[in-house]
Amino acid sequence: MPERVLASPPMPEIVWINGHIHPREEAVISVFDHGLLYGDSIYETVRTSGGRPFLLQRHLVRLRASAAALHLDLNRTLEEDRLAVDEALAAAANPESILRIIVTRGEGDIGYGRDLCRRPATLIYVRPMKPLQDPETRPGIKVVILSILRNDPRTVSPAIKSGNLLNNILGAHEAEERGVEEGIMLNPAGQVAEGTMTNLFIVKNGVVRTPPLEDGILPGITRGFVLELARETGVPVREESFPPADLLAADEAFLTGTTRAVQPILSVDDVRLGDGRRGPITYRLMKAFAEAETRLVAAGDHGATSS
Repeated sequence: MPERVLASPPMPEIVWINGHIHPREEAVISVFDHGLLYGDSIYETVRTSGGRPFLLQRHLVRLRASAAALHLDLNRTLEEDRLAVDEALAAAANPESILRIIVTRGEGDIGYGRDLCRRPATLIYVRPMKPLQDPETRPGIKVVILSILRNDPRTVSPAIKSGNLLNNILGAHEAEERGVEEGIMLNPAGQVAEGTMTNLFIVKNGVVRTPPLEDGILPGITRGFVLELARETGVPVREESFPPADLLAADEAFLTGTTRAVQPILSVDDVRLGDGRRGPITYRLMKAFAEAETRLVAAGDHGATSS
């Protein structure tokens, strides 16, 4: 009788490294990896919905845009990336997961030259994630306007989702010191840019506004999805610059991001927005997002491409 082969037990936190699965405590990379030495890396954060990666295609396309900006040759196809994500998710076997896909320049000698590294290294870190709260119960948060400015696009462009995150980290530290969950960064021109981990929208007199990409912000995947939903559902929306005074005087405001979807802002610098509760347009977009996600998951395409 043939020997029975037992399937490996699922590991809720795993790291896929260049095609090999490792439990978190055994996952290692070289100390000479340029991602570690210099922050010479790119990444994407993806969550699952119904156990499948939501908006994955859009994330992988943005990953390639970041790679091109850093002259980093991924040397693989989108389909190979999708298969790697599937393999990592299957190994973790969580009901819902959050993934961080990281590509570094790879291991190489000390120095900045691109030819010092033989090939890029790819890591996919998977850990469990609680499902998003539904729009009825999702809490709003307080934010502050930070003294830390967003990177000037002429230096390290915020449009590149790179592992060089000191600008965001310093901003997040300031927000933490001021007792709030998220901080809003201004750009060097003094206009509102984005949060340390989020994109920002405001609402005034029924019109939704969000800073344009030209103001030096990340082209957020959730931001783009919300812009599409606003236009599809008849919510007036504009991408335009605005100063901090407009944020403080907004009727409503909300944040967008992979792990938040749409999250209301209740106050800015302790100034209450509107009546200090989630606003009606924010709620409308939260509901539209949840309904669109449900439809996409049921259809099996998970919002793969832009409309």
